[in-house]
Amino acid sequence: MFNYHDTEDCEDIKDKPSSTRLLRLGCFGNKLKTWTKPEDVPAHYRVDNQLSMRHNKPGGKFLFQLMWKDIQQFWTPEYYILESISDTDRIVQGEIYSTVEGIEFWFSFKQGPLGTVTRSTALYKWNPRTVRYYLQHVMYPLSYETLEELLSRFPKSIIELSIFNKSVGDTPGHNTLFWEVREF
Repeated sequence: MFNYHDTEDCEDIKDKPSSTRLLRLGCFGNKLKTWTKPEDVPAHYRVDNQLSMRHNKPGGKFLFQLMWKDIQQFWTPEYYILESISDTDRIVQGEIYSTVEGIEFWFSFKQGPLGTVTRSTALYKWNPRTVRYYLQHVMYPLSYETLEELLSRFPKSIIELSIFNKSVGDTPGHNTLFWEVREF
């Protein structure tokens, strides 16, 4: 079970850079596997897998779904490398936050990076009375427990997530990636 308090480097969210730092430290639970430099990427990720690269600076350039040869060509120390997961394996993605009615889930079934989807008009609001029921049915139990812990620890925050039809990320037994917890 994920426990935010087990990670002593985790602090409160102050701004976008601190949120990005906390994400990379694993303070928000399951995330994509990441590597600092190409030689750190395991051999089985270098063949027939797509990877992505993100600039270390918050809001920096994101290169999505690259092949290994592209990583070798474009990587510089200003970037870190992430695993990529096919859009076809995604069930739903969106933003969740607590309200007086319960939790609100603005979601989309649209394919593509979450940031692009949330800026589009493809978001819909799930009924707050039934959203927990839905999430319990599409999320693996460990992913749902992590979500509940994040909602409890950050009650005024917006939690960005993507739910997949298979186990994903750096924590076994999870089918949900937590992209960001915004409290700023």
